[in-house]
Amino acid sequence: MIYMMLFTLFVSASVCSTIVFGKFIELNFFDLLKFSTPAGTLIYPFSFLISDIITELYGKVKARRIVPASILANCFVVFALWTIDSIPATSFSLISQDDFHKVFVLSGSAFFCSSVAFFISQRLDITIFHAIKVLTKSRILWLRNNVSTIVAQIVDTTVFFGLIYMLGVASFEAITQIYFSTLFLKIILAVIETPLFYLGVFFLKDKTNKENEIDDCSLPNLEFVK
Repeated sequence: MIYMMLFTLFVSASVCSTIVFGKFIELNFFDLLKFSTPAGTLIYPFSFLISDIITELYGKVKARRIVPASILANCFVVFALWTIDSIPATSFSLISQDDFHKVFVLSGSAFFCSSVAFFISQRLDITIFHAIKVLTKSRILWLRNNVSTIVAQIVDTTVFFGLIYMLGVASFEAITQIYFSTLFLKIILAVIETPLFYLGVFFLKDKTNKENEIDDCSLPNLEFVK
């Protein structure tokens, strides 16, 4: 039950990031720092938080299952939006055809770049998290949470913007304007989310252990096979 809830949150964060991808926002911190970044930057880091919690509570194998499932969900949403966009809007539609296309339809190239970066970075995050957990013998929660997420976010941002440039979706000048600000915000959010990671593990660990015990008890006894 807990696993499915976390699974749902992970997919929701990923899909939501995809939907709002087309909007670029400017964040102004007390007129001292200004950052231009895709709106999804504010949502996307939560997928890493959730995958880290799943890896901590359920292990690397179960955590890896959520990545292809999330990509499949994103493919379904994008395909659905493309399909709806191909059908002309009525004259009394609340959203015009042009507005719908501008807001909801993500280009195939951008979606491809996003999916590749997502797959690579999430798998990397789970692998690094698990490796650090083994090396530290399950101690120092904040270390594996922050190191795995930050490294994965650097790879994710670099792969995404690198592919965007290679496919000619955006110019080098445009990319350099938002690459560093996007990466900086992702790292800051990764650090800020650390207390949420601790809270998630603290409140869900006992429930997860009980859940795993129930799953074990539901398996048939195969002692006689030995």
